[in-house]
Amino acid sequence: MSDQNNSAKNEKWGTNETLLQSYRIIFISSQSFLLAFGAILFDSNTPLWLLITIVALTFVVIWGLWFPVVRARGLIVDFYKFNIYVNYPGREVNYVHDKKFRDKVNKEVKLPLHSNWRQTRIKIDILLPIYFTILWFVLILAKLQM
Repeated sequence: MSDQNNSAKNEKWGTNETLLQSYRIIFISSQSFLLAFGAILFDSNTPLWLLITIVALTFVVIWGLWFPVVRARGLIVDFYKFNIYVNYPGREVNYVHDKKFRDKVNKEVKLPLHSNWRQTRIKIDILLPIYFTILWFVLILAKLQM
């Protein structure tokens, strides 16, 4: 029964890891497309209000969708990954939304610094959205200088 239970946990971990990677690809691709579109608008006689509207919508995508969705999915991946090694009561929603519960689990699985922010996640899930945000600000500032 234990092998079967671990197999089910591995399957859930794998499924959620795949979803996390898919979400990252979707958001990175969408930002690349929108940035290319913004560059076209920048280089034309498009009214400034249209570019500002695109930038505002892009910030909603980055900080209202990308960051929270990918962050939550990353925590869900950790929930299933750690649940293979340490059995703890609770559901993934507890792990995602309850910092005390998450810290307790992270400590039990000996996660360094008890943080879910590993180098790859910092680069992809924090720095990349920040870089896109900076690029959008630079684009808008350059358009205002024209």
